[in-house]
Amino acid sequence: MALPKFERRPVVRASVKITNAGDGLSEAMRLAPEALQLGDEVWFVIKGEVVRVAHESAPKDDHNLVRVHTVKASDVALVAKDAVQDVLHAEQDRIARLREEEEGIQRLTEDPLGILDEGDPDA
Repeated sequence: MALPKFERRPVVRASVKITNAGDGLSEAMRLAPEALQLGDEVWFVIKGEVVRVAHESAPKDDHNLVRVHTVKASDVALVAKDAVQDVLHAEQDRIARLREEEEGIQRLTEDPLGILDEGDPDA
């Protein structure tokens, strides 16, 4: 999806800033303390509202713009890895495919000749 122009200038990228993300979680940890250790992997779910949209000059490019969305978090929860793992993997795959498309790489989506069998060769 193409980004809309802003004041007749092309918008070439979008980014997001999240504010207040720690507020609700800090309150929850005050009421039910939990010690996170250095190196721990943690997963969060954030609910928020877009409260500001701004346009900034793209880095090293005075003509093109970056659309910057500010999201104010209203709810934040520390969640188990199993609750979000599939969603994160799907998003990582989607981003990898978009990067490949951007680079002109096309993946085979079908195997009409049956040559891409990924099954166990010893089965």
